Amino acid sequence: MACSQPSGFVSDATDCDDAATTTNPGAAEVCDSADNDCDGTVDEADATDAATWYADADGDPYGDPSTATRSCSQPSGYLADDADCDDTDASLNPDTVWYIDGDGDGFGDAATTTTQCLQPSGYLADDTDCDDTDAAVYPGATETWYDGTDADCAGDDDYDQDGDGESPYAYGGTDCDDTDAAASDAAGTCRASCTPPSTTTLAANDPSGVSDLQFDADCDAWVSTLISGTDYVYTIDSSGGTTRYTGASNHNMGSLALDPSSTTFAVSYNNVGYLGVSSGSSIPVVATGGFDSGTNFSSGYLRQSASSIAWDSSGCIWVPNFASTGSIDCFSSTGSGTTLATLSGYVESVALDPDEALYVSVGSTVFAVDSSGSTSTYYALTDTVLDMVFDITGELYVLTDANDIIVVDAGGAGEAVFATVGSEGKLAISPDGTLYHLDSQPVGAASYSSWSL
Repeated sequence: MACSQPSGFVSDATDCDDAATTTNPGAAEVCDSADNDCDGTVDEADATDAATWYADADGDPYGDPSTATRSCSQPSGYLADDADCDDTDASLNPDTVWYIDGDGDGFGDAATTTTQCLQPSGYLADDTDCDDTDAAVYPGATETWYDGTDADCAGDDDYDQDGDGESPYAYGGTDCDDTDAAASDAAGTCRASCTPPSTTTLAANDPSGVSDLQFDADCDAWVSTLISGTDYVYTIDSSGGTTRYTGASNHNMGSLALDPSSTTFAVSYNNVGYLGVSSGSSIPVVATGGFDSGTNFSSGYLRQSASSIAWDSSGCIWVPNFASTGSIDCFSSTGSGTTLATLSGYVESVALDPDEALYVSVGSTVFAVDSSGSTSTYYALTDTVLDMVFDITGELYVLTDANDIIVVDAGGAGEAVFATVGSEGKLAISPDGTLYHLDSQPVGAASYSSWSL
């Protein structure tokens, strides 16, 4: 032990790295993976060049300036960024887009934005307003149709309430009922707005011995008679006004068909098997032959001809069982005719669907008849068909000899009993959608029932 300090030695023994002049108990700690101040800890938080890190609790990723720590390396859950304004909500950060709410309705305009952390005055997080100049227009607002404004921002046509692609008549469109997507001209399911005569009006203004009932486009009723003597066709409007056409004496009209393209009409003359077509106020015979049908009616008068004939827009007057049993013939208004199809039994009735496809009934079966004359079973019922009529919806209403009105679903998918009536008779549907049953009483007074479809 020397009595004096040797060269290169000191009395202090606290240096932790005597080879590095920058490492000693009095040195400043820096981030270099060394214990610069010899306190036993490497790169502690008080290192002169330690970085400040900011907590990112919401993971957005922006740090919270109010929650910071210093460290030589990035701590878990911390970021170098300190721009977050709300570290509890990841949707609030400097990248947040705000949308102006110019009309103050609580919904923002996607076309006018700003990007910042805190919500600026007059801006919202919502971008669903479709008109930021009108406070009455916003998602969920009450829609007023036909005012030209999409008040609820649904993006639909303000002139197409039911969304069927058609605007209503009142606004230049072709939709007869803009609250019902199933009712449109395009679909052929429009009900007319006309008013047919009530059953009371019909009974009070019809002639004696009504045999058939049809309706024109104005909802006026047309009835034919089957009496002993001169027969007539009457039109009856909703107020009870009538027009009379005079038929051939003692020929008896069993059925009636209206020309869809004019006010002309055709009748089947029962007793002689003739076809008559109106001319002025009379109904001259245009074709002769031998009706042999109506066999399923209890009334001897109604057995003398088919329960129905039909007239389509191509000019065909469809007459069942003319000149031969089980046939369906197309006659022109001048009386020339050809047989389209021959079936296995008496053809009782004929009907046209909304597309004017042809159907006939034989016994309890309804057959579809195509333009080539080929027939196929459309629907088989339990009881014999007396008369039938298609609604514009495609549903078929059938009157059977059990006095039931059966509704057959469009396409022949199924059936249900629509109503039970007190007698056989005829069916008709007015353009407004009212189904009528005529209790035909040849020679005597008829009666009527009706239902709204």
